[in-house]
Amino acid sequence: MLTAHLLGGFTLSDLEGRDVSPRSRKARGLLGYLLLSDLGTERREKLAGLLWSESPIDQAYGSLRHCIAELRRLGQAAGIAFLDADRQNLRIDRARIKCDVTDLKASLAAARIADCRHILSGPDLTLMPGVEADDPTFDNWLLVEREHNAESLVQEMLALLQRPRIEPRDRVDLARAIERLDPYQEDAVRIHMEQLAAEGNIAGATAYFDRYRARLLREYEVEPSEELVDFAEGLATRVSSVARKPKTAPAPADKSAAIPSPSGHRGVPVIAVLWLPGTSMSEELRQVVDAFAHALISTLCRFKDWTVIAATESVQ
Repeated sequence: MLTAHLLGGFTLSDLEGRDVSPRSRKARGLLGYLLLSDLGTERREKLAGLLWSESPIDQAYGSLRHCIAELRRLGQAAGIAFLDADRQNLRIDRARIKCDVTDLKASLAAARIADCRHILSGPDLTLMPGVEADDPTFDNWLLVEREHNAESLVQEMLALLQRPRIEPRDRVDLARAIERLDPYQEDAVRIHMEQLAAEGNIAGATAYFDRYRARLLREYEVEPSEELVDFAEGLATRVSSVARKPKTAPAPADKSAAIPSPSGHRGVPVIAVLWLPGTSMSEELRQVVDAFAHALISTLCRFKDWTVIAATESVQ
């Protein structure tokens, strides 16, 4: 079986771990698209329009055939025929090629953190960085898919962190993975601070908050949520208390400073990101608008000063 690594780059490896990745970015984009599709199959017409949207149709079909030939040669060299193609459709055989994105989501859904720890601990969880294909339609699709993937993973990991009997190591690994996907996700920031405090490094937790606060002000000109500020101030008070009385045992954690679940907030403003009624546009423009909408929603969702609701299609 071949393994496709789509998080933090693009690598295709065989059973012995050798890199057998396709050379062209178009072939990588084609394979990545099929791996991320629900059924692993797609029409040639759509693939040609996706990767060669600015080329004449005959030229686009010819370029698609070259990519199919490259992927078939790759499969033959590895001894694993993972791509099926007929006159109308392309399909990958999921029994012969697997994907780290699919494996990660399956492990998270089953709460098997140990099975995906090697993926969670990776330095970069960005979906297919560097696989942009110099085509506006494909690159817009990739931008939207990247936002979707990051948002989906963050929500799945946050749900796991709400479980009462999660192992401390799993809790830390999930929080740090969330921070790599979204460095402004306050639940993960709080957990990181709690872990440092639990290790006795209260000064480190306070310094971590100060860096987060400075970055937030610098990049978005906003303050952290009141709950996170209160939690950090409670830690700072403990640091001062310990400094004044070095031989006194540290005070127990102030449970009142714990940050409640976002669902417990009341009276917060609601921001709606919606399609205008009756909006009509070309497929290419719609993908551009989708990319902008998802980027906007992802940015707004980083803060707890408001609640964000969104519709994925026009409201009639």
